[in-house]
Amino acid sequence: MLTKYKTNGVHVRSNNLEQATQLKTDSTPLFVLVLYATPTTDTATNGLFFDALSPLDIILDKQLLIVGDFNVPSDVENTQTDGRDISLRIFSETVGLKQYNKIRNKNNRILDLIFSSGNCRMIDDTLSLVPIDSHHPHCHFKFSLDVGVQCIHDLDVDYAMVE
Repeated sequence: MLTKYKTNGVHVRSNNLEQATQLKTDSTPLFVLVLYATPTTDTATNGLFFDALSPLDIILDKQLLIVGDFNVPSDVENTQTDGRDISLRIFSETVGLKQYNKIRNKNNRILDLIFSSGNCRMIDDTLSLVPIDSHHPHCHFKFSLDVGVQCIHDLDVDYAMVE
């Protein structure tokens, strides 16, 4: 079954956010956020990003997909070494997001994170359309949005193409 989609840009006051889009079907809105945080992003700036999301009414009772280079490698190791790690963990736990990417770079770190409130699964895929960056290996994932009893829409993303 094909459902019509409507997209709207969403304004978020944050220098870290590359793109915010609302994808809405007849019954279910999905917010897709693409983020880039520099390695030198400090705790205060990181906190401002999460604070900027709060008043948008996009984080409660909505489907949410946040992908990007968070440059917070220790968070995925369940260690909290600085405020950026802690603010990311608090934000994701508060809004019910799960981090799905488990692909490690050459330094055994996961910098590119995929957070979702919906059903997301990583797909093993050795094909890359662009040269592979050893710090940011490509990842391919499938995000399923349940928009009704009989209809599930899949959003396939090759993260290497997002950059």
